[in-house]
Amino acid sequence: MGRSTSRSYSRKKAENLDQLYNSYYLKYTKALKEEHIGTGKSYKLPADADKLTSKKIVAAFVDLLNRVRAGEVTETQANKESTIFTNLLKDYDAVELKAK
Repeated sequence: MGRSTSRSYSRKKAENLDQLYNSYYLKYTKALKEEHIGTGKSYKLPADADKLTSKKIVAAFVDLLNRVRAGEVTETQANKESTIFTNLLKDYDAVELKAK
């Protein structure tokens, strides 16, 4: 009886260690995936405001979408860029309306 109890205890201990290992492995890979930043180059908007057009801002949005789909940017980074592009487009539209 002593041996079978000892074996079942060892087996349970090994199963618990396997579960613990798998849990840590999943957490670690999730953290790595969240930290991953792709090496793809992002769309460059012109620094000169006179050369900025709504088409170029939309092209930047499309580029961001493609980089998100390819897994090259984190969700946080995508949200930040999207917010910036949205604000740029709103400001661009406001300037265009004032000019008319």
